[in-house]
This record gives sequence, C-alpha cells and structure tokens, in this order.
Amino acid sequence: MLLRVAGCLLLGGLLATATGCQSSCESLADTICGCLPNRSEESACAEATKASANARELTDADLAACEAKLDSCTCEALAYEDYAACGLTK
Repeated sequence: MLLRVAGCLLLGGLLATATGCQSSCESLADTICGCLPNRSEESACAEATKASANARELTDADLAACEAKLDSCTCEALAYEDYAACGLTK
C-alpha cells in the first residue's frame, strides 16, 4: 500500500534531476522510501525515484511544496496513514 502511494508521488513528477545537491523533493522521496517495511520495497522505491527524476523540471512552487512537508513527513505519520503529512493522498 505504502509503495503504491510512494509510487504515485514519484510518478507524479515531484522529483528533479539531480544537479549536485539534493532537492527538497528528492529528500522527501528518500524519507518516504526509507519508511517502507523492507529493503526490497525500499530498493524498488529508490529505483522508481531514479526513473522518474528525469520526468520533468520542478518549479519553484513544487520545491516549496516539498520543503513544507519535510518536517511533518515521518515514518510514524505514514504508519498512522497521515499521508497528508508527506503531501500524499490515499
């Protein structure tokens, strides 16, 4: 379930192409992937992140939206299905 949610986030274009340092959206995706229950799902999430990173350029608004969720997006929030804390929907 969480992998599907993370996949929606990633495929929704919330990641930028890496240009040196990590964007707020990449950090958010890393947090979400890190909350998955096992290494296999974490790896699949990371692969999806890399695959979708080139999907489109992020706008300043996209980056600001990701930045706003960095503090509230925790594994605990996701475990309690508080997907909005990470900018996700069910």
